[in-house]
Amino acid sequence: MAKRVEGVTERILECAKEEFLEKGYENASLRAIAEKANSSKGAIYIRYADKASLFKTLVEPASEGLIELIQRVQGGFNELPDDEQRYRSEEFSNIGFSQIVEYIYDNFDAFKLLLACSDNEIYTEFIHKLVHLDVSCTFKFIEASGND
Repeated sequence: MAKRVEGVTERILECAKEEFLEKGYENASLRAIAEKANSSKGAIYIRYADKASLFKTLVEPASEGLIELIQRVQGGFNELPDDEQRYRSEEFSNIGFSQIVEYIYDNFDAFKLLLACSDNEIYTEFIHKLVHLDVSCTFKFIEASGND
């Protein structure tokens, strides 16, 4: 088994971020990433199965964290009694929006990367999760507010 050299993973991730931002997902090259990191494609493949795995490592913690944050905010709102939901919807929207914006800024590089590389399945899955979450919460609110 090959011995891992300290700092290589961090260099690969930093160079991958730069490559994806500069060229987009489809045009990003593992060879170019390896060269910029003063490493080899083999060093990348030891750590990541493919380009998608490398990209996921860069964006998934932040994107999944955002999904979890939205679920918590919406879950807290959905637990309120129906009449209280109608009364406090604007308050929860403002608080939730502020938390989401703060989270995105705290993880700005990952979201910038995700949006810059919207030409891949990982981005599509992320957007699908966001839309599903929003639609689900909207339907629950419509029911709670007595609208049809």
